[in-house]
Amino acid sequence: MKRLITLSGPGGRAFLTLGEEIQLSVPCKELYLIDRQGKVYPRESAPNDVVGAFVPDGDRIAMQGCLAGHSAALGKARTALLMGLSAQKPIPAPRHPEQPPQAQPKQPQRPNSAALLEILQKAAELFPAEQPQPLPPPPQDDAVLNPFPQAFPFSRWRRVEYPGTDRCYLEGESRHKGVDYLIHALPAEGRSGPPGYTRFLRARDGSGFWVRVRRK
Repeated sequence: MKRLITLSGPGGRAFLTLGEEIQLSVPCKELYLIDRQGKVYPRESAPNDVVGAFVPDGDRIAMQGCLAGHSAALGKARTALLMGLSAQKPIPAPRHPEQPPQAQPKQPQRPNSAALLEILQKAAELFPAEQPQPLPPPPQDDAVLNPFPQAFPFSRWRRVEYPGTDRCYLEGESRHKGVDYLIHALPAEGRSGPPGYTRFLRARDGSGFWVRVRRK
């Protein structure tokens, strides 16, 4: 019996048909499948109990979805997949938000699917099915969980400290319709933000920030 999974995200919307063959309604370069335990598999090594899937776009997830009742497995697999994708792309060194953007270095060639699968399986071992499924921050010392999951889903964030002080701000990277954006969030210390910071947002912990978004 065929089953249908709806995938959605910044990359759009698609339908995954599960049967004798696994078919996606739109073309894609990569497709990763997950089983009931939240383990991740490339399309060519599909497990028998597929309950969800991801379509990556570079080091981000363009579309995702799962069968009803398997959101915990989807969350666990998403964490493992993002850790694997993040390991392939180094995060540039933090810079002060007032400094002009600098040219980004050429990204190294991505490893093949077998190497990526090994990274994902090792990450899955850190989050066994018996434990709760919180989303930990990416494996960088200055990285933080997405503070604005509603305003900027699928974005990556890090904390940047001002040299010689105990003050800091947040810097994020996001992609929308194929365009990369750089986001700066300054802790709100008044009723109006600094020049250029015109949007006020509440973080997931309730703290306020003035936010500026720029195209990279």
